[in-house]
Amino acid sequence: MTTPAPGTAQEGAGARIYVLMDMARMMEILRSEGVSAGQDMASDYLPEEEHPGFARTVEEVFDTDQMNTAMAMTFDAEIAARTGAEERAVIENFFGQGPGQRIVSAEMSARQALLSQDVEDAARERLPEILASDPELSDLVGSFIAVNDLVDLNVAGALSASFAFYAGLAEAGAIDADEDRILQLTWQLAEPTRRDTTEWLAAYLFMVYEPLDRSDLQAYVDLSGQPAGQHLNAALFASFGTLYDDIYRRLGQSLGRRLASEEL
Repeated sequence: MTTPAPGTAQEGAGARIYVLMDMARMMEILRSEGVSAGQDMASDYLPEEEHPGFARTVEEVFDTDQMNTAMAMTFDAEIAARTGAEERAVIENFFGQGPGQRIVSAEMSARQALLSQDVEDAARERLPEILASDPELSDLVGSFIAVNDLVDLNVAGALSASFAFYAGLAEAGAIDADEDRILQLTWQLAEPTRRDTTEWLAAYLFMVYEPLDRSDLQAYVDLSGQPAGQHLNAALFASFGTLYDDIYRRLGQSLGRRLASEEL
């Protein structure tokens, strides 16, 4: 079991749930995703000679220990605000036993595998095959997505991070944009983000649950429909939103300073 990094709050309302859900390992995976996204960002915006300097910024922003500490503290506060002791006991009981632990392990393995673009492409290409050949799994994954509102919440999180990124660019003087203009820029991404998110989610969740017993996923769907599961889901998305908004504003500011200096 991966434990939070030194300095992470251990005694708060969400501390045990954080550990049971292996969130520290998730931060390691998100760092890898972020570093890759930063490389794409450099290619899109900067001349090649600026790439190494920006890469160092990306490494600093996606520091695993800092991400883990920030996420653990925010998650703890969100869980404390949204759940009572009985709900927390339900969540801890689920993730502390067989189905929950198998699900967490499968989620981490699938997310790690998707760091490879080839694996992601293959997972997306398999979607029609799985939808046609395994209707039971397709229905369960669809129910899981629906009960947790995963498409809308992921799209909202992605657009919020994009808004933060553009705001960072504006704050650094790289673009001349007020809040209304930043909103326009962000909303231009809404439909492509929704299409990509819908497909990615299905590909990821099929990777997670195809190897598992269907009863494990059904148990998770059942938990997700309960108040404890709904409040856990809300706490997770609020915590990830806080983390990513901060990260992408900082990336926008750093990139913006580099772009602004080129124009001088």
